[in-house]
Amino acid sequence: YVPPKKKNPPLPPPVAPPAAPKDIPTVEELYLAGLRLEQFYNPAFEPYPYYEEALRRDPGDYRVNTALGILYLKRAMYEKAADHLGRAVDRATKNYTRPKDGEALYYLGVANRALGRTADAEDAFFRAAWGQAWQAASFFQLAEMASVRGDYSRALELADRGTLFLDE
Repeated sequence: YVPPKKKNPPLPPPVAPPAAPKDIPTVEELYLAGLRLEQFYNPAFEPYPYYEEALRRDPGDYRVNTALGILYLKRAMYEKAADHLGRAVDRATKNYTRPKDGEALYYLGVANRALGRTADAEDAFFRAAWGQAWQAASFFQLAEMASVRGDYSRALELADRGTLFLDE
């Protein structure tokens, strides 16, 4: 037996922090820089300046408003979250278009529910449930809301609707 010789490959280059928001040329790159900062947490860098610069350039951008709205939700800043998520939904549903992804609608429902806007929350959850990706989560929220009201038969019906496609 002869042990293999150890190879010492060069180390990968260190991760460089993103450029300053004003130096990033496009809204998409600003969004991706903010997303990267969220994914690879570093207390020295916040994603907010990147998202805010993107919104300064395009105030209705769906992806940026959704990401910023979710960040505000995580920090229990529900009014700001609802504002940004509402802007995202407005952009995605312009001219009566059904959004392909119900993420912004679902989180708008979460924000409205936290603010006590029950009817708006239910509307957003039902609209988010239109797409299968957010269907189970949306119907769970709706079932929970019906249960809080004491409407247990409706809660069970909504919970069942959320599991329709899970068996397939």
